[in-house]
Amino acid sequence: MAKETAVEIIDIYTHKVEQRLDKLGTYLVFVVIPLLLIIAIQLGALIIYLLRFQG
Repeated sequence: MAKETAVEIIDIYTHKVEQRLDKLGTYLVFVVIPLLLIIAIQLGALIIYLLRFQG
């Protein structure tokens, strides 16, 4: 009986962790990665601009 209860508790906990990881993955894909891409593009444009008009 105690073993079954422990397994159920662990199952519920791992399901909650999986839901959190799903939310985190969605957040990373749709928010963080596009922001990093935009920052990288802007930095690249800035570096090209600085190198081109330096001398």
